[in-house]
Amino acid sequence: MVRKARRNEGINTVSHFRAEQVANIRQVLVDRPRDLSLFDTGIHLGLRGGDLLNLEWPQALNKALSDIGENITLVEQKTDRRVTLPITTPIRQALLRWWKISGEPVEGPIWPSRKGGSPMKIGYLHSLVNKWAMVAGLEGHFGSHSLRKTFGRAFLAQGGTIYQLALRFGHKSIETTGIYLGLDVEEVNEVANGIDLTKSLDTKPNEVSRPKLRRRKVQQGAFVTNQASNKADAEVPRIADHVSKLSSPKKDEEIQPNQQDNSEASGYPVSILADCRKLSIVDQIWVTGEMAGELKTLLLHSLRGKGKNDG
Repeated sequence: MVRKARRNEGINTVSHFRAEQVANIRQVLVDRPRDLSLFDTGIHLGLRGGDLLNLEWPQALNKALSDIGENITLVEQKTDRRVTLPITTPIRQALLRWWKISGEPVEGPIWPSRKGGSPMKIGYLHSLVNKWAMVAGLEGHFGSHSLRKTFGRAFLAQGGTIYQLALRFGHKSIETTGIYLGLDVEEVNEVANGIDLTKSLDTKPNEVSRPKLRRRKVQQGAFVTNQASNKADAEVPRIADHVSKLSSPKKDEEIQPNQQDNSEASGYPVSILADCRKLSIVDQIWVTGEMAGELKTLLLHSLRGKGKNDG
């Protein structure tokens, strides 16, 4: 059964609307465009009731006053804080539908009182919300604060933090926000019970990365390491290809040391030596595998030689 909330009761005693309850109320208001726009805007904007009712069309329209704008700027009555809030898709749809039905006004309150010219009173909004809940057959204690509280609950459910919500609401502390939303120990414990960090730990203790040393595997048994050279990185694939050919020669294409047409004194192809000399900016090169001894000596010798020549 719905109990009518008194106007001076704190928001922590007022219920918020759950998702299925929102659907029920929207169904009740389907033939009441003013009330439906007020409800939809209230639960998606999250303003205090007084600030919501004081909104005027120029605040919601674009500069040309020809369509709904992108933001709403206002000064909050309670805090005297100037805020700019985005007009999200649900808010835009609610306002646009009501603006069209109202004759596309360019001035005046968005939800005027029955007398016209002045905004709807907060007491009337309070009784309206309670009436909506009663007609929808909802169980709980509802009032004007239910709109703002529903936004806050939905904000947290969408992944927002209570710190962000406190900023949005203009609260000086998160304790105020917690009380505002009526969060209790059972809800906090429910969240805590769902935490299991062991399921999200993918890295074993002995697999911790070392940021100062970047290794790239270029061939089974061979690693080239450099600290900060894009040029060297570009040369690695070419050398890796030579390393692969030297370390795994085909039976019918055995590498012959000391070939007269394509080798130097080391007996290895001239092309790999040329590529190695281009890597004079590489700090260290390690090569392991069957050819570790000779190729390591060859590479280091080439780098040192290039370094001397460069001065």
